[in-house]
Amino acid sequence: MFGQQFPNTVGSGYDAVAFSMILQAVNQASVDAAWSMADDRRVIDEVLRNIAQITVPSQTLDELSANGEAMTAVANAASARSAILGSETAYQAVASSSVGLGKILAGLSGLDAADYADMDEVATSDTAMSALLADSDVRSRIIASDLAMNAILASATARHAIWGSDAFLTALLADSDAHDLARAAGSLHSKLSNSTPGINVSLESGVTGGNLPDTGKYLF
Repeated sequence: MFGQQFPNTVGSGYDAVAFSMILQAVNQASVDAAWSMADDRRVIDEVLRNIAQITVPSQTLDELSANGEAMTAVANAASARSAILGSETAYQAVASSSVGLGKILAGLSGLDAADYADMDEVATSDTAMSALLADSDVRSRIIASDLAMNAILASATARHAIWGSDAFLTALLADSDAHDLARAAGSLHSKLSNSTPGINVSLESGVTGGNLPDTGKYLF
């Protein structure tokens, strides 16, 4: 991510400084500091114009995250999306709302973010879930996000999709501590058993230490 090239167009003031820091990408701290400064000085819109030549009416990251039209523009612009994904500070701010998270994950999965209003809509779409689960980076971001996991647990479509994804289930087991795994397993066991047609689910108490059994889907 560091050293990536963006169009060499800058304005003046804090937006120019932030863009330069993001452009040079000396280290993660520098990139995160640039986004924080741009956020504090309310010049997120100008930074995004510099990065991707897109116009958004959002001067802060919180405004950006909650604005569907602005997030569609960002999620569908590879350079803007990459710049935000390259900063944990920027990504966490954008992914703090259902609108921001749903659209950024849709864009990252190769979908048109305009087709999905938020994470809840993503979770109720077979097409979207197939695309999200096919990407290892997106799978990791879903697992790391309570907002994303809650949307998935609330959707029969999404629950059915993740049950059919060995890659997702394996990643969930490998990434979760014992408490979170037990909570996720219990929730999915109940929801899948009660509302997912054609699936007989049972908890496997012997699954420990981050390793799945050699055969069968015994995680949930």
